[in-house]
Amino acid sequence: MAVEDLDGDEDQDLVIANFATGDVSVLLGDGEGNFTAGQRVGVGLRPVAVAVADLNDDEDEYADFVTVNRNSNDVSIVLGRGNGLFAQPRVNVGMEPVAVAVARLNSDEHDDLVTANHDSNDVSILLGAGDGTFTAGQRVAVEEGPVAIAVARLNNDEVDDLVIANFFTNNVSVLLSAGDDTFIVESVSVDMRPDAIVVADFNNDEVEDLATANGSSDDVSILLGASDGTFTLRQRITVIRNPVAIAIAHLNDDRYADLVTANVAFHTISVLLGAGDGTFTADSVSLTGRSPVAIAVAHLNDDRHEDLVTANRDSSDISVLLGRQRHFHGRTKRQFRNSSLLHCGGGPQPRWACRPRHR
Repeated sequence: MAVEDLDGDEDQDLVIANFATGDVSVLLGDGEGNFTAGQRVGVGLRPVAVAVADLNDDEDEYADFVTVNRNSNDVSIVLGRGNGLFAQPRVNVGMEPVAVAVARLNSDEHDDLVTANHDSNDVSILLGAGDGTFTAGQRVAVEEGPVAIAVARLNNDEVDDLVIANFFTNNVSVLLSAGDDTFIVESVSVDMRPDAIVVADFNNDEVEDLATANGSSDDVSILLGASDGTFTLRQRITVIRNPVAIAIAHLNDDRYADLVTANVAFHTISVLLGAGDGTFTADSVSLTGRSPVAIAVAHLNDDRHEDLVTANRDSSDISVLLGRQRHFHGRTKRQFRNSSLLHCGGGPQPRWACRPRHR
């Protein structure tokens, strides 16, 4: 799931990868937290993740996106134009890709792609030509079961670096780019079964830090970065059972980065408020649909609060959670109102048909 203004109306829209039907649904937002079904586009077999970017350097108002297709071992490029969305020829990657990210990995100023290949224990680098086409670069070995990717500049150079969450080896691979399609690979331990990873500056030292959602140990690992691309563990904070997705947010007025997790076993999201020193405290829990497996943060209506969207596996719907602040005994607490569900049918992964479901 990804959030972006896809049609140039300045309202945030949603892009959903439909695992069971092999396509992508677009949900068009109205700026008030409501969504209507837009175009559906066929992609590869069992798409499991999507990323949005300007993949053909046209700098127009229409976003493009890429899906990673688990069962066909490839990615699908879909270009946005004024008269619709158009799928391009697919590009092969490694075995059972489960995550995709957009990065700038060389000096040509074009967007490149990275996939995490769960069964071949590597990442595939696809180099962009700037016209929406990509060619296979190298495949870089990581550790066992890579499941998530984050992109950041970790060592003060001018090219993007990569961090990969490795599910079976309980660690993160840090790939420092040399700017020529080669990488220096290091690893750092986290807790049990990291499912997701994000990058932000958590302690205000202008150096990027990491957070992983660890589904089996029911916690989040916070790792503080140094300017050379190395990391040290700062905190493990417990959340409700089985956090499998995580996102960066700014949920109060202190300007520090906060975190939200999607907790698949308890059908909830957890809010973790950052203190600005690399530590977090649990703040609130809100209900979602059944078994949320993805989460995104965006401004979905016209207030000043950030809102959330979760993709819910077992209820096959999307929860739209509009943010608000409540005051309890002199303390401000961020809560979310589950304003709507978009019901989309069944299947072992989220499958989206995009019709409202009444609560």
